[in-house]
Amino acid sequence: MTNFAKTLVAGATALGMAGSASALTVEIDPFDTLFDGENNQVTINTGSISTGPTALANGNVRSVDFEVTSNLSAEQSNSAQLEIAGGQLSLTNGAQVESLVTLSYDVNDLLSSAATITGDDIATLDILTVAADLTRILTLSVNGVETDSVTVSTQVGQTLGGEPIGIQMLTTSLSFDTSLLTGDDTIALSVTGPSDLDYTVSILSANFDDPIEVPAPAVLGLFGLGLAGIGAMRRRKAA
Repeated sequence: MTNFAKTLVAGATALGMAGSASALTVEIDPFDTLFDGENNQVTINTGSISTGPTALANGNVRSVDFEVTSNLSAEQSNSAQLEIAGGQLSLTNGAQVESLVTLSYDVNDLLSSAATITGDDIATLDILTVAADLTRILTLSVNGVETDSVTVSTQVGQTLGGEPIGIQMLTTSLSFDTSLLTGDDTIALSVTGPSDLDYTVSILSANFDDPIEVPAPAVLGLFGLGLAGIGAMRRRKAA
């Protein structure tokens, strides 16, 4: 069974898609796998560092490029940090430190198969944000082609003291044209962050609207009986 087929079966079961049409969502990264499979933190104060490729439990393969684009702190003593913990990815930029994070995923036929099922021309990469205190820029590329970019200033989450600073959660959607998909696909999400940014996301997923109607179990059962009958008829004729 392909990566997509496994995801679709699980999604169809969870969402109760049988017998009715609804949006099809496929998981990209639930952030339950550490960097290189073993490190939960990456910290740098200058230059860049890369991790991966790392195989995720869902079959996708993640690579991370983390770069400090500016560090004006005294003797570059402050740093930027990425952390995976509790199913979340957090980016923390120190004072006077700016950074660029690029998450790249080899998704094989995951998205192209979803596009075939739904017939959608446009789909989205959805980023669930659980904490953000400053403006950040999110950019999506599919197979090396930049498809969308958005500047988000909405504050999300709460302070360390527990006081709310904005809405509880925020989903940001970046769109892409499914004609870019080939069946051997790579998508990349870049986050450009200013100094003092605290930014945490949980779950990256791709969303395809209006999939074709999935047959209900009873319909599938009748279809299976029909195939069995055709097979029996062919065997009798062959005899």
